[in-house]
Parts: sequence; C-alpha cells; structure tokens
Amino acid sequence: MFSTIYRFEVRQHLKKVFTWVFLFLMMAQGVYYMHHSGAFYSADRTFANAPAIVYTVLAGMGYLGFIVAGIFGSLVLGKDLEYKTASFLYTTRATENTFFAARYLGSLVVLLLLYGGYLLGIMLYNYLPIDNLGPVAWGAFLRGILLIFLPNVFIIYTLCFGISVLFRNPKLAYMVALLTLLLMIFGETTFDSNPQTVLLDPTAFSVLHSQLEHLSPAEKNSFSPDFAGLLLWNRVIWITLGMLALGLAWRRFSFRSFISRTEPVSKTNPDNHRPMVAVRTDLPTRKPASIFRPLRIGTRCFRWPGWSSKPPFDRWASEFFSPFSW
Repeated sequence: MFSTIYRFEVRQHLKKVFTWVFLFLMMAQGVYYMHHSGAFYSADRTFANAPAIVYTVLAGMGYLGFIVAGIFGSLVLGKDLEYKTASFLYTTRATENTFFAARYLGSLVVLLLLYGGYLLGIMLYNYLPIDNLGPVAWGAFLRGILLIFLPNVFIIYTLCFGISVLFRNPKLAYMVALLTLLLMIFGETTFDSNPQTVLLDPTAFSVLHSQLEHLSPAEKNSFSPDFAGLLLWNRVIWITLGMLALGLAWRRFSFRSFISRTEPVSKTNPDNHRPMVAVRTDLPTRKPASIFRPLRIGTRCFRWPGWSSKPPFDRWASEFFSPFSW
C-alpha cells in the first residue's frame, strides 16, 4: 500500500504544469544567483565560480526555493482538508503511518526534483561565456550539497509540513516559509554586531557570509568551510528542530482527529451545518386534502370545486353588491 500511495503522489505532481514551470524557473534562478554573486566579488579578482560563491549560492536557495517549500509543505496533507477529500481517502486499507510516510516522501522526492533545477542552473553557469571564470570546483559543489543544501531542503520543507499538520491548517506552511526567510535576512544583517545571531538562520547563509568577510581573493578561490563551531551548531540545532516537528506531526496525525476540524456555522443559512439524521420511510403518509370542500345544508353535504364552505349564492351576492366591485 505504501508504494501505491507513493507512486500516486509522485505521478500527480508530475502531471501538473506547475511542477515543470517551477523547474525551469529554479534553473534560471540558479544561473542568476551565480551571476549576481560573481559580480559582487568581481572587484577583488575572485573567480566568478569560486568555491566561496558556490557555497553561499547553495545556502541561499533563492526566494523561489522558500516559496516552493511552503507550497509543497502545505499540500502534503493539507489538500485533503482544502478539497474536502479526507473522508473518502482515509477509508482505504492504508494505515495512518503508511499514509503519512508515503505522502511525505512522495512530495519530498518531487521537491528535490525542483531543487535539482536550481543545482543544474549552478552547474550550467560554469560553461557560459562569462569573464573571470575559474576551474569548476566539483569538490566544493558536492560538499556544499551534502553539508548545506540537502539539510536546508529537509529543514524548511519539514518545518512547513510539520506545523501545518500539527495545527491542521495548510496556510501556516506559508507563514513558516516566510519566517525562515526573515530569519535568514535577520542573521545576515546582524552578525557584525552579534556573531551568535547566525544560529537563528535556518539556511546557514549568514554563517558562511561571516566567514568570507575578511578573506583574500586567493582564499575565496580555494574556500572550504570547517564543519565546526557556529556552522556545526547551526546544522545541529535546525536539523533537530526539523526532526522534532516531523516526529510531533507523526504522533499527532490520525485519520479521525485530522478530519475533525469544525467549520464556522453560516449566519445566512445555519441549517447547512445541522447534523444529518436518519429518516424513517416506513411510516404511514397522510393523504392529500381534496380540492372539493364540503358544503353542508341540513343533513346533506354538497361539494363545490375550488370554493370555500360558504354557499355560492351568498358569495356571488357579497361580491356583486360590494362597492369596490364596480
């Protein structure tokens, strides 16, 4: 059952035009960020594709990276609440743990595909006709992916996903993605006055930037950050928070509690939210009243079609002699 749900989740994402549009945009963003960062350090003869630039571009992830992580984090299980399909999907033979893991991993694989476009853009930049290009730093590229990029994808995506599941509100995933971006900007702009603030940056971008501040061009061209100190603590803190959010979401998730979110009663039509009740169909039904109404004179009963029980002569007389009838 796990493989069925997992393959279905991946196929559904791959069928959407949204996925391929963002794949192209992420690739273009990778090229743009490499060019922008290379131009920033071009004044001191640093290579446009120096390892220092590669590390910072991998850590920055781009603004689209935060948006995509928020979208996927909200859609993993939030789409069942958004489209009112939870009551149908949760009646399958899949267990809660199987459903949770298949949905989470299926969306994560597609998200990694989109971020692969970002990595492809970084690699393609090395083969464009750009001035001041140095040798391709494959070692820095692979090390940056393992130590910086993949942990960032896990941290941001898992925090967005975990918070939206814990509070059963898909919109909170976008707030978490925005908060991680703001924390990165905060760490970047305040590490000069307080170096410890870089620990608040989930991406470790400000940690790397603080290490590049006083390096020479030759050191930037051969830069390789030590996985220790603030960088190590930054990774440990945020990976732990991501795993904690995932664990709490896994413990909290259940088919019964996840679809028990009540909706506000409509003020204009409150009957729409009344509980459904069973209706018996075996009760005798009342025969409809006849269109002929009885008129009793003495002991006899006469029926006049469509008229009241008042005799027709009295009715004609009252209408004829009424002052408003002429």
